Amino acid sequence: MTAKEYKEQRAYWLNAAKSLNKRIFPRCFRARLREIAKLDAEHDKREYEEVRKEIYQEFISDARQ
Repeated sequence: MTAKEYKEQRAYWLNAAKSLNKRIFPRCFRARLREIAKLDAEHDKREYEEVRKEIYQEFISDARQ
């Protein structure tokens, strides 16, 4: 995957996640975050679980504040 493809895919999933109402569709929101985590883990060659936890902390803590 090229850097341009990575940026386009991440922007797509990020936009999809941010456009959802987190309170009404929490499962869909978390599914989008998982897709972002898969993409980031593949691109950065890191463990999926580690990346997923970081993304959940970043986005879900924002939703609660």
